[in-house]
Amino acid sequence: MTRLTILLVLLTNLSFGQTPLDYQLYSLAINDFINEGIKYDKKTTQVIVINKFIPDENQASVYGKEFLNEDEQQINTFLRYDTLKIRLLNDARISDAIRSLEKEFYETPILDKNKFNLNPPVTTITKRQFENYFNTLFGRKIEKGWRKFYKKHPGSHGVFEFSKITYSDNYACFYIGRHSNGLSGSGDIVIARKLNGDWSIITYMNVWMS
Repeated sequence: MTRLTILLVLLTNLSFGQTPLDYQLYSLAINDFINEGIKYDKKTTQVIVINKFIPDENQASVYGKEFLNEDEQQINTFLRYDTLKIRLLNDARISDAIRSLEKEFYETPILDKNKFNLNPPVTTITKRQFENYFNTLFGRKIEKGWRKFYKKHPGSHGVFEFSKITYSDNYACFYIGRHSNGLSGSGDIVIARKLNGDWSIITYMNVWMS
């Protein structure tokens, strides 16, 4: 086998490794952001997703092994005594899913724009294409980059990135990041649950916000 053939096989396996359920959960998370925007009269006309998330750091570690091994008081304080999140993290199935996500955080999938279940059309771009909006001969230009981005992708309100999804029994968790102009970007660990055959997102556990 040639190197090119081996590379194509590996890329195909990564892409096809995503299940319809994975795309369903990604779409549920994006829809939550779209619905949140409606409250502020922001209409989403297209969705932009980075086709392969390349993490700069392990975002899952915020709620990963080291955090979960902290004493109860420290965990409760960090979670600001949010009873829902405290109860969820005390569930071994959820903590197992988070630990798995932390271990596998850099094993990010290649995403197919045609498999999302969303009304606005989905466009995928590479990490490099996204970064090129901001990189110039004279250094990194954030405001100018966002102007170029929104000119190319009007009504997108930014770009999404996703980790793989890890499952434990009827729970799932994954990372979602959304980068946008202004003070509305965020990164979160998403906790989802299957109940009576249907999946829904229970909560978002914030990692960063801008």
